[in-house]
Amino acid sequence: MKRTARNAICFTAMALIFAVVLAANILCAVFNEVITGWFFGSGITYDSQAQQEALEFSDELCKDITEEGIVLLKNNAGADGSTVLPFAEDTNKVNIFGWTGSKSGWIFGSDGSVNSNSGTSKAKVKTLVDVLPEAGIEYNTELTTMYDNFRNKRANGRALNGNPKFYMLIEPSADAYSQVGEGGKTLLENAKAYSDTAIVVLGRMGGEGIDIPTVQYKNTTGKYNENSADMPVDNTRHYLQTSTEEDALLEMVMSNFDNVVVIINTCNAMELGFLDDDRIDAAIAVNGTGQSGAYAIPKVLKGEVNPSGRLTNTQPYDMKTDPSYVNAGMQTAYTGNYTVYAEDIYVGYKWYETADAEGYWDGVSNEHGKGYDGVVQYPFGYGLSYTDFEWKVEEITPAPGSVITEETEIKVKVRVTNTGDRAGKEVVQLYAAPPYYEGGIEKASVNLMDFAKTTELKPANLTESGIAESQVLELSFTPYDMASYDCYDRNTNRNVGYELDRGEYVISLRTDAHNVYGAENASWTYNIDKTIRLTNDPETGERVTNRFTTYSMIVKQEDGSFKEQTINAYGNCAIDGSDADEADVAYLTRRDFGNTFPKTAAANRTGKAVTDSANYRYDGYDGMTAPEQGVPDGEPLYLYVTESGGKPSADQLRTGSGIKHNSELMMALGADYDDPQWNRLLSQMTADDLSTLIELGGYRTHLIESIGKKYLYENDGPAGLNRHIMENDTNEGQNIDRSGWTTFPMPSVIAATFNSNMSYAFGLSVANEGIATGVTGWYAPGANLQRSPFCGRNSEYYSEDALLSGVMAAESARGAIANGMNVYIKHFAVNETETNRTGLKTWLTEQSLRELYLRPFEISVKRGGANGMMSSFNRLGNIWTGAHHALMTEVLRDEWGFRGAVVTDYYAGGLMNLERGLLAGNDLWLTGAGNKVGGFNSSDPAFMYAARQAAHNILYAHCNSYYVSQTHDKSQDVIVSDVNTIQEIEQPFPAWIFIPIGLDIVTVAGISVWTVFLLKKSGKANKEGA
Repeated sequence: MKRTARNAICFTAMALIFAVVLAANILCAVFNEVITGWFFGSGITYDSQAQQEALEFSDELCKDITEEGIVLLKNNAGADGSTVLPFAEDTNKVNIFGWTGSKSGWIFGSDGSVNSNSGTSKAKVKTLVDVLPEAGIEYNTELTTMYDNFRNKRANGRALNGNPKFYMLIEPSADAYSQVGEGGKTLLENAKAYSDTAIVVLGRMGGEGIDIPTVQYKNTTGKYNENSADMPVDNTRHYLQTSTEEDALLEMVMSNFDNVVVIINTCNAMELGFLDDDRIDAAIAVNGTGQSGAYAIPKVLKGEVNPSGRLTNTQPYDMKTDPSYVNAGMQTAYTGNYTVYAEDIYVGYKWYETADAEGYWDGVSNEHGKGYDGVVQYPFGYGLSYTDFEWKVEEITPAPGSVITEETEIKVKVRVTNTGDRAGKEVVQLYAAPPYYEGGIEKASVNLMDFAKTTELKPANLTESGIAESQVLELSFTPYDMASYDCYDRNTNRNVGYELDRGEYVISLRTDAHNVYGAENASWTYNIDKTIRLTNDPETGERVTNRFTTYSMIVKQEDGSFKEQTINAYGNCAIDGSDADEADVAYLTRRDFGNTFPKTAAANRTGKAVTDSANYRYDGYDGMTAPEQGVPDGEPLYLYVTESGGKPSADQLRTGSGIKHNSELMMALGADYDDPQWNRLLSQMTADDLSTLIELGGYRTHLIESIGKKYLYENDGPAGLNRHIMENDTNEGQNIDRSGWTTFPMPSVIAATFNSNMSYAFGLSVANEGIATGVTGWYAPGANLQRSPFCGRNSEYYSEDALLSGVMAAESARGAIANGMNVYIKHFAVNETETNRTGLKTWLTEQSLRELYLRPFEISVKRGGANGMMSSFNRLGNIWTGAHHALMTEVLRDEWGFRGAVVTDYYAGGLMNLERGLLAGNDLWLTGAGNKVGGFNSSDPAFMYAARQAAHNILYAHCNSYYVSQTHDKSQDVIVSDVNTIQEIEQPFPAWIFIPIGLDIVTVAGISVWTVFLLKKSGKANKEGA
């Protein structure tokens, strides 16, 4: 009896082992592509001449971007009028203080799956200490050696791990400089003897997956890591303030050196009040420099490059004066999985300038100044130069004082002349101030309308003619650009939508958001006699109206009477939270800044309307007839064909071998979304084809043999192509798929150039690298706003301002598409929070949604021709953005006229439900793991209609990029891709497969031996028993 029980246990164990091995084999089959890529890469190579030329061009562009993106914050003149910057000719030795200035500490990019910093080969990256000697500036190696010995890396893990200690501050205490160095003297004594010039470098890292902490984790020994329970914590300061160690460092340097320059090398804006100390002579802001942008720093220090960057965000002395502070990042998302944009439209300078206009700062008096001057250190758009410029307004149309209509285009021509003694570039900024009526539509007192930058202009002393160089810049905007979105009918004209109130509009040319340029005609007015309702989109002509707000309005009935009518928001749950059980959110209002400034975090929104909306399904396709799939209508069409024009095989479509574009077909399809041939092509696809294309969208779009669609590679990220999520990188950047492409400066640096041409060149360059290496899709640019300084991902985005962000994203997209790459502008939408971002409920008014957070995406579509979007992890209200039909279709496709594909962010399970997403307008699922999402319902006509639309959108994006690459005006193109040459990519042999095969053999052999042993024992026992 015991033997029988023992045998039963053994056979059960064998069955379990067999089941585990079988499951493992199934997983290996499903994840074959991912596992192979993880260990061996994608098969992409970088050894052709075209690829090397692309990389060389990009490397130079990194330097150009940083040269124009460095912001000169301070450059005090001494009693004799001289300044520390540029360095005197005999300044060729410097001391570098601050761990960030070391090779290990230098910030060239942020951390995350979509930024190149985390995977770039460190050998490619040039840091401050690498480039100074090449520029003829020596540095004190005794100090930098001390920093390298103190700590040789920023963090052991990743921000993606969600540990706030990733943001530890690494800085030795002041005692470190009392160590005995060479000659028996202290490090400080040796530093003073080495040079009277000190460069202090301070930095703050940023990253994907978790926001900036409101405390300081301090690695004061260099030995702690993110898992150290005993790491010191300063609860009195947040991460973006200086630490006590940095304060002591600054005091030591200021007290011991004659010439002090501070370099701010950071992903997120810091509090910089310490720069007001007169003992600091100069300061520059140089955010993540990419792989070679650091070369720009010594050029700026020596005066070979005149800094012309401008701040892309407002720099307050105290970040708690920002109304987003208590509702940003970890403040609410960390505990409640929600966030409330309670500051409404008053983000960045739109808050600080409007608060100043309303006298909110009048009572401020501190060591920094009175009123606004005691609150804001550097306004948005601020930046100094080594030279001087004069502006002269040459033409304004229509004439100042005119009455304008919705058809009016406002234009101004400004002549900029270099009146200083050094060559340089100048930025002109144009702002509008609309009339505000108390209790009416919320409006900021200052709004950026346009900006322009000169080429390099020489002063009179540097020209052969003795005449200073000048350039005429033309800036323009339309009434739509300065319209306000009235989602509550605040002006009681029975209309919701974009409007321009009657009254006086003040237009001004400014050096930054706060300061009007001091010249004749730098400020003027226009008038609107009667409120203008912009009921239709000015480009598409589509109706623009509330879609996200539940509101009541007096509506005229058929019998001529008037009756109040309630219109529900999409999903019956308003995104402002007003349909929740809690009291309405007290959004910040200009009517009463004092009593509505957010002092505590807003409460979460709950209740039946909120709960029911979570799984809301768009039903507009219900009752439709199912389209026929897999039934060709005439001769089959193929997007790619063999060299002889025939149908390519699956293997050819996988590798790209022996095939070419079917140019005539792709040109026709890419030019016209409604071309009749689309129906023929889509009908060739079977239901399984649709499923494969839609569900296997991670870092590629899959090959579809029935239509001759090639396997197409798609990559992250905003600062250069990479495949970080898909490949292993145990040797710090040695995996070619993570280190082969260029690491560009962070997008915030690109925006700081205030040069849209630079952003266009960036897009061209990224695409040129991609096309040369077989990558045709780009998960970028990032068009979210830097709503709060505490968003971990700010460096991947451009600015706090919607226009600047939109123009930069649009130009990068336009450049990439021009060189044959389709883009996915991300993260659509309101993904300004990283902590607990997956399914994060996001509450805000429709006015702020449209005017601020959707505007960069809108500009990307209309100006940039963007043919792809990436939906975000978070929810809009309580509906996942990818399943929000009002967002994905009604606004994006209908109002704006977008044509192209929407891909999810990295697949997050049930939140990103396939059916709800497809019906809403999400087309492609970023399933990096290689498996299908599940739930493809080929028997449901509504589902199949949406699936066919999704396939249309995915294929159109690729064809459209091909079409644009062949037909666009190339006069602005600084580099051109060879789009028609298809790169052959052989997926590496999956050598890892021998491991599971070996385990299978061992398992089968072991089970066989075990079985034989048990049977023999049983047989022997039976004989003995007989």
